Amino acid sequence: MERVFDARFWDSLEQRMPYGMARFIEALAVLSDPRSVRSFLAGGPAGESIAHYRLRPLGGQRVSVRPRTADMWALTDIIPPYHLPPLEAVPDSAHEIWDLGTNIGLAMAQLALRYPHATVTGVEMDAGNLELCRRNIEPYGDRCQVLHAAVWSSDGEVSYAGGDDSLAYRVEAAGGGGGGTTVRSLSLNTLLAERGVERVDFVKIDIEGAEREVLRENTEWAAAVRALKVEVHEPYTVDECLADLRALGFHAEPDHRYRGIVGKPPILAVRPGA
Repeated sequence: MERVFDARFWDSLEQRMPYGMARFIEALAVLSDPRSVRSFLAGGPAGESIAHYRLRPLGGQRVSVRPRTADMWALTDIIPPYHLPPLEAVPDSAHEIWDLGTNIGLAMAQLALRYPHATVTGVEMDAGNLELCRRNIEPYGDRCQVLHAAVWSSDGEVSYAGGDDSLAYRVEAAGGGGGGTTVRSLSLNTLLAERGVERVDFVKIDIEGAEREVLRENTEWAAAVRALKVEVHEPYTVDECLADLRALGFHAEPDHRYRGIVGKPPILAVRPGA
């Protein structure tokens, strides 16, 4: 799959051709039929609250999205698959995977597809995203579950900001006092205890700025993790993230496959000898 969706090709699309043409090529790569491509390029079917598309990167699986919202970007965010680890870091025999900040579940489905022996646990704090995520992971049955919570450094409650961009909800305040939507906060120590496992093969962390607190406070969970991938968001810096991961005993480097022209490179961290 990674040979087909080569990172260097996709990241250079906007540099090498007009935006509209690049988006058209992305649609052809992601969607399985011409009618879906036309619908996607129009922003989704007018007058419908939910649209359905079959995605090539998911083996033709049918997924549900909200038309004319950030969900339409989520469809193409799974190419190139930066959220996936290299197979040499996490082989396909993996058994325990966490997807933290799972959004509508497309990356979670991709992880379940790549790792057929794994139980994949997602955590998502927004109720609207959560509902779609549960629909989109249904084909994987009991192997996948998603929890309604915000990943944070401690258990309790937090508040998060809503808005139009469902891909970028951010925790505003611990204790639920930020004036936004209040939701349960879940520490990774508690998630590890609830899962009842001794080792976690892979953790994807895409939690829109909360990664700094999670990687610095109450980090006993990290000793059980074999590998993780971190999306770095402001105000956290790549150098800070690398230092925090190395302090936790990981070999950490920016993903060498990343060729993006915006944003920060994701960080791949692997525990030596794991």
